[in-house]
Amino acid sequence: MTMFYLIRGWLSRINSALAYLGAALLLLMCLAVVSEIISRTVFSVSGLWVIETSEYALLYITFLACPYLLEHKRHVMIDVLVNGLPPLASRWVALIVAIGAGALCVLVAYAGALTSIDQYQMGFRESTTLAPLSFWLTAIMPISLGLMALQFGLQVVHNLQEMVD
Repeated sequence: MTMFYLIRGWLSRINSALAYLGAALLLLMCLAVVSEIISRTVFSVSGLWVIETSEYALLYITFLACPYLLEHKRHVMIDVLVNGLPPLASRWVALIVAIGAGALCVLVAYAGALTSIDQYQMGFRESTTLAPLSFWLTAIMPISLGLMALQFGLQVVHNLQEMVD
């Protein structure tokens, strides 16, 4: 069990660091939008980069926060059904959901990793004003979904422990 707690501790630290990074991105995005509004109003000057970088930041903020939210059970959950079940049935449903969601995260993370690698090797760029390399936008997806798969794996272990106890 020591390995379980060690992995959970490291994963929790990584999830927290990524959540703080997402929060910092949100703050920077808000500051950029406010500065854009002031710049347009006072100086009649517009920065084309603000809207585009804000869109990219929203993508990153979402994927950076997901593993943390899953760890702290703050993600979307339909618990109306689960709360109405007897405790043993509720544990079984939680176990099946964790296995299914974890497998889905692994599958999408794998596909995302292949896509990111392909975009990197081919040198694809977005067809926007800033034209960033595409892999910079898709690389966060396999990272986040991989962490979420690990988190679901920990949930599977936890649910199995509860069923045995």
